[in-house]
Amino acid sequence: MFSICRECGGRFEDRTKNHNKMFCSGRCYHRNWNIKNREKRKEITKKYREKNRERMRGRTYRWATKNRKRNAKYQRERRLNNPEHTRNIERKYTKTLKGKLNTLKKGANRRFYNHKSYISPQLFKTILNRDKCCVYCGSKTHLTYDHIVPVSLGGTTTYDNLVIACANCNSAKHKNPVEQFCREKGVEIPFIIQELMNKQAFQLKLEQFINL
Repeated sequence: MFSICRECGGRFEDRTKNHNKMFCSGRCYHRNWNIKNREKRKEITKKYREKNRERMRGRTYRWATKNRKRNAKYQRERRLNNPEHTRNIERKYTKTLKGKLNTLKKGANRRFYNHKSYISPQLFKTILNRDKCCVYCGSKTHLTYDHIVPVSLGGTTTYDNLVIACANCNSAKHKNPVEQFCREKGVEIPFIIQELMNKQAFQLKLEQFINL
């Protein structure tokens, strides 16, 4: 005799004596029970997690390492949907020893790179007169300066390594090389950047030749 599952609606063969089987599998039975007894399910889950914290952490870590993209998307959505909870966790973390050390390290790196990437107003005006607008998108608003070779990758704060970029393009480029940023943006490398990169390569070869 065939019956219809009350949970998934699938058809299954009922081999019980009285033909009173309501679910096609144990999974459908438990799913139905969990929906009807949510509060009890929460209590059971909470007790289990308290007793098996290390096991649950290991299971979560293994899942996160295998599903990095899904985990990143889940964490991003969770932070956006629970801003107060996120702020509380961040406050607790910054009070721990590890959090304090990381905060100090980030601050030191920021001060170090800001000091290395600072340019004078006169140099900024010179670069602005040369480029006129953002070299990546052509915008003429919210203009800043951008390093062709980022400071973190060994770039220098000189005339030949600086171009004008709007705040959006500068933020999007971040620490990425110019080639990668232009490829992701779907544009060709600007002519001025090609010229400056060729000039840098020539100067480097010249210095190597002199030092021989």
